[in-house]
Amino acid sequence: RQRQMCIRDRNTSTIPSQTVINNQNTSGTLTYTVIPSVNDCPGDAVDFTITVNTAPRFTTQPISSEICKDSAATLLEVAFENGSGTASYQWFSNTIDSNSGGNLISGAINESYNPPTNIVGELFYYIEISFSSGGCSKITSNTARVNILESPAINPIEASKTYCLNEVSNDLAATYSGGNGTDATYQWFSNTIDSNTGGTEINGATTNSYNPSTNNVGTVYYYVEISFTTDGCSKIISNTSTITVNEISVISPAETVIYSEETFTFNPNSVAGNIVPDTTLYSWPSPNFVPAGSVLGASAVTTPQELISQTLENTTDSPIKVTYIITPVSTNCVGNSFTLEVTVNPGINSNAIIVNSSCFNNNDGAITTNITGGIPFNIGNSYITSW
Repeated sequence: RQRQMCIRDRNTSTIPSQTVINNQNTSGTLTYTVIPSVNDCPGDAVDFTITVNTAPRFTTQPISSEICKDSAATLLEVAFENGSGTASYQWFSNTIDSNSGGNLISGAINESYNPPTNIVGELFYYIEISFSSGGCSKITSNTARVNILESPAINPIEASKTYCLNEVSNDLAATYSGGNGTDATYQWFSNTIDSNTGGTEINGATTNSYNPSTNNVGTVYYYVEISFTTDGCSKIISNTSTITVNEISVISPAETVIYSEETFTFNPNSVAGNIVPDTTLYSWPSPNFVPAGSVLGASAVTTPQELISQTLENTTDSPIKVTYIITPVSTNCVGNSFTLEVTVNPGINSNAIIVNSSCFNNNDGAITTNITGGIPFNIGNSYITSW
């Protein structure tokens, strides 16, 4: 573009100051043609060419981030276009969200800057870029908020818990402090040893709580790993929680027969199919029998004991059935009660009558019996005797 102008002031030879705006995205030129004049006599025209550069502007601004303490920082970077000459960079930090009035960061004179992460808190960073020629003004970036978070620390989960087989268990809950609290992911593990490494990932256990299974007898160790996806925080791992599941007794109904004044002893382990843990003890309320008073020695056992045993006396001439309702207890696990039916037969009494011999070789001695009690045979002789 050419521009013609007349300088009326004979005492100056300078072109008046002008503000020129370049609306293009590339540099442009402006040509001034100057025609000197003396006493209205024009001289030779002279062209002056002015290059008008496009004003520099940022194409990449620094990006805000949240970083855990002592983690690798997110690099602050800028890029620009236009401008002329050599660009000079200077980064600043500020305690408020402003790109002026900040503190000059010594040595931060490149287009990128790696902010420190050793102090918890937030700072705002920005950069000023100056140009060595072309008359372009310095440009200042937007601020980037860099928030340094306290490193996360996991709180202990429940150290140990004991359950009975198939008992409803309590949730294991994972909590932590530090980090940003919004991007945590959870994964629970089980282990056969007391270690929070090398365990087996539990499928689907990806929340901050986990309900341990109690459907198998034994001890399992559980722990949780918490990872953070956006702030550079390191993974944190909990302590192990020892979950022990104890077996419960499963005992089928049983029956036994004794004679009056005998002692019965019943061992559930002697019956195939019964499940009887080693530590099992037994208790029972007062046994049931009719008529009342027909059996002596049948009594309640309220303090659990190792043996199921009592001495019973039948005071009648008929068999009496004594029913025990027994509750097994092993390591604080109460099994289902089972029944033990003890048939107490009446005692046998010979009622013997002895007659001594009157004299040697007289053979007038005798022993006669009138047997009562017991359970007489239904066919043939009621009792069988042997001499």
